[in-house]
Amino acid sequence: MLRQLVSTSLLSLVIYSIDSHAQQSHCAPSEKVIFSCKIKHSAKTVSLCATSDQYVGDKVTGLVYVFGRIGQPELRFPDQQLNSLEKFRLSHYLRPGLDATTITFSKGGFEYSVYETVEEYAISKGVTVDAANKSSIALECAAPTTKSNWSAISGEVPCDESDGFPNSCEYHPK
Repeated sequence: MLRQLVSTSLLSLVIYSIDSHAQQSHCAPSEKVIFSCKIKHSAKTVSLCATSDQYVGDKVTGLVYVFGRIGQPELRFPDQQLNSLEKFRLSHYLRPGLDATTITFSKGGFEYSVYETVEEYAISKGVTVDAANKSSIALECAAPTTKSNWSAISGEVPCDESDGFPNSCEYHPK
């Protein structure tokens, strides 16, 4: 009886953990969560999900940006994950008191930037959307819903050489 109770409890915990993971990002269980957060004052979530090739040492082979309610994405970029790493640009700048990471892509006349910045004790994370006519929208992440794992794509996503940070491409040689 006790063994059955323990087995049932463990199974419930595993199901809860899988369900929690699925609810906190748009990423499938087989994908790596690179970045995911719930948008402040919204029911929407932004996620960057990486696919990897298990036959090549789990090397990241694809990346997708997903925005919207969990299970009801409004935007998914790119449509195909083939050669998707080339559609993004990664920037990372590190100095004492500042750690800033941004990944950008363009779609339909808009530039999307997912960012995470830690400056001294201030942390800011979210998404900005810039239109060609220079209007901009900033969506901040609600704390503490953010997950990030930038190191999983470091060196895999091409570097953004136009980011304005000196030496930001040293860590991303592509």
